[in-house]
Amino acid sequence: MSNDWVDFYAVCPAAGCKDDTPGYWSHNGCGGRIQINKWADMKDDRSGCSANHKIWDWRFNCGRHSEYLKPDYFKMANIYNELSTIPELRRKEYREFRLHFIAFLLKLIIFFSYNYFIVNK
Repeated sequence: MSNDWVDFYAVCPAAGCKDDTPGYWSHNGCGGRIQINKWADMKDDRSGCSANHKIWDWRFNCGRHSEYLKPDYFKMANIYNELSTIPELRRKEYREFRLHFIAFLLKLIIFFSYNYFIVNK
């Protein structure tokens, strides 16, 4: 594992999903492990797979709902909390990753909150 990518460990980020059990995620397309970086890019860890997008471009299904759904942007803080429980991310060399990731998520939450509450009045 490098400082740039970590395995995605989170509750289901899908909007409307009530799943509260965090876990590692795999790519439905090829079965590879999903990874995330500090800019909220997500990718499949298999070198032959081209799946590499921002978290909001992915669709999620934890098995508790029948379809693949967009992420709920207000769940992003929970994703940070769960990622921070991974032992590798608690090491000192991942401090920059954690700080950058939480700053990015806060900007994301502010952006989507503005659009939700101001633009969609």
